[in-house]
Amino acid sequence: MRIMSDLDDAIERSVRALVADLYSLIKEAALQSVRDALAAGQSRHVGRRSAWAPSLTAGPERASQARLERIPPADGKRSEATRQRIMAVLLQFIRDNPGSRMEHIAKALRTNREALRRPMARLLAGGAVRRTGWSRGAKYFEGRHRSS
Repeated sequence: MRIMSDLDDAIERSVRALVADLYSLIKEAALQSVRDALAAGQSRHVGRRSAWAPSLTAGPERASQARLERIPPADGKRSEATRQRIMAVLLQFIRDNPGSRMEHIAKALRTNREALRRPMARLLAGGAVRRTGWSRGAKYFEGRHRSS
């Protein structure tokens, strides 16, 4: 019986050592992930050239690849070119994500609902987009009249 008890003790010591090693490796990996995330968050704001992502400046013909980094607030006037780019990105998002609600669209495009209200109204009026439902429950789909 003494042999089994020595074997049990050896197994227990090995398991405890393995658990201790795993704990330190997991802790180190978690800390490194946090450091990487913090470094990425800081570098994202440093040296920003403009409020627009570079792919958006290419114009409406590249709307399928364009993604807004940020839409400027709706409190000022926008140029017609800027309105067309926003509408193209908005329409492409709706094509790619039919049935999305406005708050989902705004979140994906990194803006607020108010900034998208007028461009969406123009798309609805032109028939490029259709809406089902009302208010916050409204869902948007590609319309019968295809634009851009």
